[in-house]
Amino acid sequence: MQYKTNHTFHIGAQHLSLGKPCQDYAQSGTLNESTAYAIVSDGCSSGGETDIGARIVALATKRALEENAHLPNLTIERINVVRDAYIETYRRTLGLEHRDLLATSLWALITPNGVLAHITGDGVLAMQYELDTLVYEFSWADNKPYYPAYRLGNIDPGFVIAHQDNPLPLTASVTYAKLVSMRGLRDGAFTEYSVEVGMTGVTIKKQLPEQDDELGRLIGISLFSDGLTQVDTYETVAAAQELTSFKSTQGDFLVRRMNKFLQESRKVGRGPIDDIACASILFSTDKQTEGG
Repeated sequence: MQYKTNHTFHIGAQHLSLGKPCQDYAQSGTLNESTAYAIVSDGCSSGGETDIGARIVALATKRALEENAHLPNLTIERINVVRDAYIETYRRTLGLEHRDLLATSLWALITPNGVLAHITGDGVLAMQYELDTLVYEFSWADNKPYYPAYRLGNIDPGFVIAHQDNPLPLTASVTYAKLVSMRGLRDGAFTEYSVEVGMTGVTIKKQLPEQDDELGRLIGISLFSDGLTQVDTYETVAAAQELTSFKSTQGDFLVRRMNKFLQESRKVGRGPIDDIACASILFSTDKQTEGG
């Protein structure tokens, strides 16, 4: 099985107007002929230098997937442990504080056996089928997401502005049952998937190959930071479907799609208000048309 991957990220109107850096980051690629990954990280605006933190979280996640994706008994906890070790190593090497590492971690892995994804923090997952695109939005209660940096230990949550009234971010609850398609709300969110909701995030598993009678064959998966939910004049589902409507799957297909989306969204509004990042994995097709 072969895949095509691409990723991109862009600064939002708020950070651009304030002269702040983009705090979102993304990575994607293939580990071998049969395994591909997508990673998105979004830095917390009330943290420290989380533009750096988002990159560290994403790159540490990439290293963890590279080293462990081949394991027959791969677990989310194994990925998290290895990722956290790299995060702490990078932090010490660069002389950063833990507050600089407050960033979400969204990743997806596709192998011949299936899809494995883990969402730690806010974000969006789009599952692209032949006949439709299903969009799942993940958000935490009271807008207080859990960050991987909380796992590193010895962190005083008092420095996190967003959690001053909640010293135990682990108690935050995640809501995930928001499944929407072009046909409208569908009952039974994730009925085709194995879903585990824990204190630190949501794990999604799906065996392959499978074909949904109503949706057809799964052809791709895309991850987005929660900036997708803050695009001026666009609802989340419409924004996700626009960004995954690839006219070509050649080269930097997602970069082209993002550039086109930015142009179109700014004709009717300000475009992304918050920073936005996305990463996609597509099953290889014979689609060769240019554009996008």
